[in-house]
Amino acid sequence: MKTGRVEFIALMALLMSMLALSIDAVLPALTTIGADLGARHHNESQKIVSVLFLGMSGGLILYGPLSDAIGRKKAIYWGISIFLAGNLISVLSLNMTSMLIGRALQGFGAAACRVVPIAMVRDLFEGQEMGKIMSLIMMVFIMVPALAPSIGQAVLLVFTWKAIFWFTTLTAVLNLTWLHFRLT
Repeated sequence: MKTGRVEFIALMALLMSMLALSIDAVLPALTTIGADLGARHHNESQKIVSVLFLGMSGGLILYGPLSDAIGRKKAIYWGISIFLAGNLISVLSLNMTSMLIGRALQGFGAAACRVVPIAMVRDLFEGQEMGKIMSLIMMVFIMVPALAPSIGQAVLLVFTWKAIFWFTTLTAVLNLTWLHFRLT
């Protein structure tokens, strides 16, 4: 491991936070997205969140065994790549169906960022030390759902709802780059 302890904790926390960010940053834009994409009912836009959880549930089952088989970093690379594909589909969506497909892929891909960092911590630490590191990671992870709607709202004040997806894309690319160059 080439990274220092603090950097490792920050990287793992940000990776794990990608899922929460992709769920919660879009909340302020749900009504606008639904209207732009021709939702038939006002509540139909809530599926944008629900289907992400559906995709995530499939990914949570897959990424643990996959990371055991192909390696931790490769599993995260696969997951973030799928997440980015889902983001692109979401940004380019012209209707609710394509948005829901994109969101399902986002959830499926982001699940890797929830499962694999925990495995990485367990690989490298044990006992009280592992507990301390997981506590610090979870502290950051818990803050993201509280801050993400404000981030989404701030983006909406200046840009359209699509910029929220570009923001999560940028976050994913930065996490991927950081992981690639700093964690061996």
